[in-house]
Amino acid sequence: MKFYALAFAFLVMSHGAVCADSFMGDVTADFINLNADTVIGENVRFEPDVVNVNRTIDLINNGLVNTDFVVCERCEFRILNHGDFSANFNLGMDATLIQVVSGVDDFNPIVSNVKYTLMIDGADNIYLNAGVNAGALNKLVIQNSIVDINNFDFRNLDELDLFGDIVFVVDDLSDMYDMPIVNNVSVNGRIYFQSDVNNPLFADVGYVDDGRLFVKRVRETDYVKVLNSKAGLFLNNLRAKNPDDGLLKYMDSATHIDALRDAMMRSVRFNPSVLGNIIEIINSFDKFLFKTDAGIYVDGNLVWSDNFYSYGVNLGGVDRIGDVDVAINMRV
Repeated sequence: MKFYALAFAFLVMSHGAVCADSFMGDVTADFINLNADTVIGENVRFEPDVVNVNRTIDLINNGLVNTDFVVCERCEFRILNHGDFSANFNLGMDATLIQVVSGVDDFNPIVSNVKYTLMIDGADNIYLNAGVNAGALNKLVIQNSIVDINNFDFRNLDELDLFGDIVFVVDDLSDMYDMPIVNNVSVNGRIYFQSDVNNPLFADVGYVDDGRLFVKRVRETDYVKVLNSKAGLFLNNLRAKNPDDGLLKYMDSATHIDALRDAMMRSVRFNPSVLGNIIEIINSFDKFLFKTDAGIYVDGNLVWSDNFYSYGVNLGGVDRIGDVDVAINMRV
């Protein structure tokens, strides 16, 4: 996207040919030539009979446009429409008409006699169905944007190009799994879907197969995204160092957030007090021992898990020598 500096100059308009970069007053000429990026001022009525677009340019409209455009061969005519725009277009060979949208203020629909390309670039929370009729487009280009596609009919769209990180917002995805959402798709980036019923442990991601866009649900393993805490960063770093770690495998098997938190509470890495439970288990084994009448006894213990094990045997004996009790104990 370009960044546009809106510099308005006062121009006296008359019938005939005029070349200009910006318009602050109403325009009612026979014809006008546009040879540079052009700005139409706020509330300005831009109504020449014919406008010749003689090179690739950008037009920013803040007023009211009602005219006929003739666009040169192999030229791009890009429109940012903040006002009202209604026009007939005569496009030269390989010429392209593009409406550019970078925010809600740009998303005023244009009324055209020809199909055009809609380019959404760097926009957040654009409701696609509000600003355009899919039947008016021959191509939709989306780059690094969040777009609400509820009620938008992709079936009339000839082509869809996606670049960067794209988030499609949909109220309900249940009817979209395992079926193509749109055909003739090209992708250079990542596609995500966001719905009202999202489980934070799962992500709905888009993928393209044979030029068709699908959505599937996958287990989210980016725990910084899931937990939004230092614990998530620890788990991500642990995965980078040891992707087969038993703790990660156990946590990745959790299907809801409560099970994930329970796994963290039971982990020594997150909750060192769990070690006290192990000691209590070991001590409990002392209640079960083998003892002879001669005063000799034996007891053992064995504790194990995926990442921890402990075992041992206690040998001991008690005897009386005269008036003195003598005890011997050895742990192996």
